[in-house]
Amino acid sequence: MKVCGDGELAVSYSDTVLDPNCREDALPAGADALRSAGKSSETRDRVGAVRVGKVGGRPHGKLPYGFVRHYDVVGGKRRLVTQSIHEQQAAVIREAAHRVLHGEAPYAIARDFNARGIPTPRGGSWI
Repeated sequence: MKVCGDGELAVSYSDTVLDPNCREDALPAGADALRSAGKSSETRDRVGAVRVGKVGGRPHGKLPYGFVRHYDVVGGKRRLVTQSIHEQQAAVIREAAHRVLHGEAPYAIARDFNARGIPTPRGGSWI
């Protein structure tokens, strides 16, 4: 706020315009800045927790097409052992990438995959 005050600039956010040189605007601007910093910190912590999970070998989210997860059952609970490449699906991804890189339209590739009966990640059609 000091830089804005020195330069005679107003601060604007969320449909609010505040004058840093006005004492009545300083308190709400400071409180809003603290709340925003707190929300940013919460987001950083959440993202960090996901990153730590991935580093620790635990998957986050849905299984990506082209991979398969291997589990071990310990005490009635499934425990992820590893995640590896699903060769049949990986071949589909490689083919699609190769064809796109050589100028073929994704729509044409999807139509071809449907005609050949290649299953999608969720079992529907490609287009």
